Amino acid sequence: MVGTVLFLIAALGIFSGLIYAYRLAAETRYRDNARYILKSLGDEFLVQKSEDDTGEIKTMFEPTENATGLGLLWQGSEGEESGLIVTLGASTGAPISNALVTREVTYLELDGTPSSSPPSSTGGILVRGNFRIAYSYANRNYSQQLSVVRRIP
Repeated sequence: MVGTVLFLIAALGIFSGLIYAYRLAAETRYRDNARYILKSLGDEFLVQKSEDDTGEIKTMFEPTENATGLGLLWQGSEGEESGLIVTLGASTGAPISNALVTREVTYLELDGTPSSSPPSSTGGILVRGNFRIAYSYANRNYSQQLSVVRRIP
């Protein structure tokens, strides 16, 4: 009888440790997936042509007054004013389908300080793109942010 009770206590300890390890691994997978999405959008911001064929600045590079999803595209979805909804951990048994990605674009002066209007320059205009993803997992809120700077014509 005593041996059975000791075995149950040990088994419960091992089981709770396994559950904690699974949750930690899942949290890490979601965080890595969110970082990958931000990096992909940041890379697109850095290498994509900033103008369309008519010479107009594309939506992704237009300065914003607040965070928006306009100009963002991920796996066939199109962003809106409120943001871009993406799925984290799609290949897992418990995907997070309501992660929200937003972008905020600001002009930069030559010294790196934000500006409300494009500074006059013959070498193009510096813009900073701030990309943010926010999601919930296990009743906790998470967010990550990536900032990139580039020149547009």
